[in-house]
Amino acid sequence: MKKTIFLIIAILLFSITIAVFFNNSINVKAKTINVNYDGSAEYTSIQEAINASSDGDTVYVHSGTYYENIIIPRSKSITLQGENKYTTIVDGEKEGSIFFVNADYVKITGFTIRHSGVGGSYPDYFAGINLRTHDITITDNIIENNVYGITSSYYDTQTYGYPGQRCDNLSIYDNILENNSYGIDLNGVYYADVYNNIFLNQIDTAESKTGGDAINIGGCEYCMIYNNKITNCVEAFNIYNSGNNSIYLNEITNISKNGFYLWPGHYNKIVGNTIKDSHLGIHLDYNSKHNTIFLNNFINNTEDLIQDYNSRDNKIDNGQYGNYWSNYDGVDNNNNGIGDSPNIKIPDGFNQDHEATLTDHYPLMSQWQSKFDENQLKQFIEDSSEDTKSKKEKDNGGSIPGFETIILTLAITLIVLYNKKKY
Repeated sequence: MKKTIFLIIAILLFSITIAVFFNNSINVKAKTINVNYDGSAEYTSIQEAINASSDGDTVYVHSGTYYENIIIPRSKSITLQGENKYTTIVDGEKEGSIFFVNADYVKITGFTIRHSGVGGSYPDYFAGINLRTHDITITDNIIENNVYGITSSYYDTQTYGYPGQRCDNLSIYDNILENNSYGIDLNGVYYADVYNNIFLNQIDTAESKTGGDAINIGGCEYCMIYNNKITNCVEAFNIYNSGNNSIYLNEITNISKNGFYLWPGHYNKIVGNTIKDSHLGIHLDYNSKHNTIFLNNFINNTEDLIQDYNSRDNKIDNGQYGNYWSNYDGVDNNNNGIGDSPNIKIPDGFNQDHEATLTDHYPLMSQWQSKFDENQLKQFIEDSSEDTKSKKEKDNGGSIPGFETIILTLAITLIVLYNKKKY
């Protein structure tokens, strides 16, 4: 009897392994569902096409203007593909969010997304794209005239009464965000890549009575934000209670308040950015600690950097290289590209001995691009981000054997043991 039970268990485990393997391996043919407002396709409504879709499908939307508020339910891991981002327009008519994404593994590309509603409350802010899930790709869109261009919300069961969900592993790139109150607003996100986006005129609107930020990150860690162009905004980066992020190679111009406002930020790396013609380059506030700021260009700003008295242990060089300051008046007698005297940043109202003082011991005599190329700068980031990469690999499973391998090994072992006992 014991031998029979033993064999049954082994066979069941083996069967489970085979079923899982084939479930993951069989390529279920995904279909493309067409939408055209003029009636020439299968559907005239994007929402109707989504409702008819299955996991892996593509909803292809032909050029036209679609007045819809679209919900992607949890069961629909799909691609939404617009024919042309300039001519495929989804207009929310100032009602609610335009795309409300409840499914994981969704891609949205090729649209103009405009006119979200005004208002909403956390976590239901009205936005061009409102994310509640992970592994989302948003690329090659024009997102304009919304309160929030893109927002993600981390919410918990106790407070809001439905299952908590982190919006991790986001890829947001090659988008144009213009005339929104907030461009990209990420909350509680681990691991996001935000790059090659253009932010224009994020404004403090009369309707929202707030805003003007290109990129907000609150409670976010291990994000890579790079190669973005940010112009004519109130703030470029508003970083709240976030750490271990790498922010580099961004061009920031004509900002009316702060290029970077950290309140607080911790263990962030701000490297290779250019901040020019702005009111204040970087503001370290509210107990911001252990941030590293080097190889940035500060050009023609009213003020380059302020550290408030309750922030400490921040560095504005990496022990070899500092930043370029257009108002630095030191000399370089040995022609090594680094000023012979440090650049000391003393906030108004404090003396040089106060802990709020920051010192760049290796100020650059010219912009960092004259000394390094982008690949060298990226190497600085990678060398200082090993902990981030290791943690991401660990969180994603690293080299731990997959579920199928473990079960298969266990099943084979049980069968071998059974045979040994039998003979």
